[in-house]
Amino acid sequence: MRIERELIVSVLKLTSGGCVSDELINKDANLPSANARKLLGRLHNEGLLYLNSGIVEASGVQRLKLAMQAMQLGADPERVSGLLQWREFEAVASAALEQNGYSIARNLRFKHAERRWEIDIVGSRKPMAVCIDCKHWRHGPHPSALKKIAEAQIERTYALAQALPCLAGKTECAS
Repeated sequence: MRIERELIVSVLKLTSGGCVSDELINKDANLPSANARKLLGRLHNEGLLYLNSGIVEASGVQRLKLAMQAMQLGADPERVSGLLQWREFEAVASAALEQNGYSIARNLRFKHAERRWEIDIVGSRKPMAVCIDCKHWRHGPHPSALKKIAEAQIERTYALAQALPCLAGKTECAS
């Protein structure tokens, strides 16, 4: 399990910019060549990446599945999410909610009090709704910036709660 997890983490790390050689992945994961090739072949057969003549490529959907697989194998979620692009990060957050029985609305845009609002992810599972603002930083924000971000999210969530009767059909929690 550890070997597969480390290989997947290396694939995520090295394919963010496109194709990469299986040798580079092998070196980064610090695995014996035979083990790495066997695992890459299995991941290819499972549709989690493309492997052709020693070149590895992973598309957006594949990278999302690889990230979820790495976390299921025990990889640190913060480490894995740091290897993803921001849209991939939002997709992982959405998938986590869906796996826990929530219906998802992504990039929910609405009007309330003569203003336009947007919430990155709204997860609903009656009687509750969860509003998520995805932030993807390499380094954490300063505490004062974090406070402003939290206050803005509270304001968006309050606006959504007030606007819910008008949003029937856009999200399950309005029904």
